[in-house]
Amino acid sequence: MKIRSKHSYFLKITALVLLSLTGAWLCVKGFYFSAALMLAGVVTFAISIHGDRKKLIERMERMIGGIRHADFSTHFRVNHSNDELDRLMREMNEALDMFRSRTYDSMMEEAETKARQKLISVLTHEIMNSIASIISLSETLAEREIDGKNDSEEYRVMKQAMETIHFAG
Repeated sequence: MKIRSKHSYFLKITALVLLSLTGAWLCVKGFYFSAALMLAGVVTFAISIHGDRKKLIERMERMIGGIRHADFSTHFRVNHSNDELDRLMREMNEALDMFRSRTYDSMMEEAETKARQKLISVLTHEIMNSIASIISLSETLAEREIDGKNDSEEYRVMKQAMETIHFAG
């Protein structure tokens, strides 16, 4: 049966306190060698607690570093136990997956917006080129005079259409 980390931590602290009290009692009673052994046990458990804390800090630093450097491939190792650290690691993985998904969606949306803007720019340029030539041609035709036929109905209709195209453009 595996001991969960919070229980392990509690047991180590309890052992540290009991060894300290026992060592102090042995020292008061004059059993100095036994008290020294208890002190060695206290130091051992203190080093063990320090090591656990150091591992936790290193894991957290790796997590933060991965997030800080936008490492989208980072996944944190989970031991599939129910202790707090593994639960936090699972939650961090879920949060990172959500962050990756949102970032990907945002990047795709930005790329689509840029593509649409470029398309609109190209279409606007092409339309303006077409309109410019129509306006220029209509202006040229509207200013052009036909010899002796200025009175004809066809000429007046053409001239009116050309002026309409010219002024509408």
